[in-house]
Amino acid sequence: MDLELSPIQDATRSSRAVAAFIDLMILFIVTLSVVGLFEPMWRMMMDPELKWLNRMMGFGTWSLLHIYLLATKGQTIGKHLCDIKVVRADGEKASLGALFWRHGVVALVVGIPLIGHWLVIIDMLSIFHENQRMLHDHAAGTRVVVA
Repeated sequence: MDLELSPIQDATRSSRAVAAFIDLMILFIVTLSVVGLFEPMWRMMMDPELKWLNRMMGFGTWSLLHIYLLATKGQTIGKHLCDIKVVRADGEKASLGALFWRHGVVALVVGIPLIGHWLVIIDMLSIFHENQRMLHDHAAGTRVVVA
């Protein structure tokens, strides 16, 4: 009896959008939790310019969680709940470097003053291309498929 492997099926745009929304809500929760833990220290220091550090610590924690989950399971929490995962463009498991690059591209681009948020919107709109890969997928050589 020959077992035939099913072809890799790309994730739908809607499943990717729902997964991204879930991951964004987790970002807010993690960031607020980290900020909540460190806010009294910043108030004691009375330096409002250091508040960005709180947010960066929250985003950093969330990013490390995402990189860990992507490296070990190929999925973030949102992708796991939507039954999709990140793989290399050829369908094999994505390397840690590719995953870090994939996640880091968006994190770095969003920080570009004045145009960062516009570039992220362009990245998000690139999912409407026929192959449904976003610009950061192309940059990292990854794609999102049904798990």
